[in-house]
Amino acid sequence: MESANVNPSSNDDAHLAALLRQNHADLPDDGFTARVLAALPPPAPRAVPFFERPSARAFVFSLAALAGLALALSQGLSLETLRALVPAIHQTAAASPHSLGDPAFSTALLVAAASFLYAMKHRLLRSF
Repeated sequence: MESANVNPSSNDDAHLAALLRQNHADLPDDGFTARVLAALPPPAPRAVPFFERPSARAFVFSLAALAGLALALSQGLSLETLRALVPAIHQTAAASPHSLGDPAFSTALLVAAASFLYAMKHRLLRSF
């Protein structure tokens, strides 16, 4: 008749744990593993999400630029107004950091920087 205690002794556990921790060479399988791996189909190509495609990013940013231009034109932007803005933009860029106190300019600068970082995130991450 068997013992009522079906749990192995702790000595057996320690012995098995020590055996598992030992560095053993690969088990000889007469090339079985290589044959199985060779018989497997090649991995399926990874589907690239829409916004990770360069063409999709270019399309979205072009669409955003056109929307911004349409908004500016609907608000009365003309070539003369644009010509008048260019010196103001140069002056603002060359001025002290206190000129960034204008909330509209700061917001536009922040949105442009965030858009650039988002568009280039994969290239930036690969460079590190």
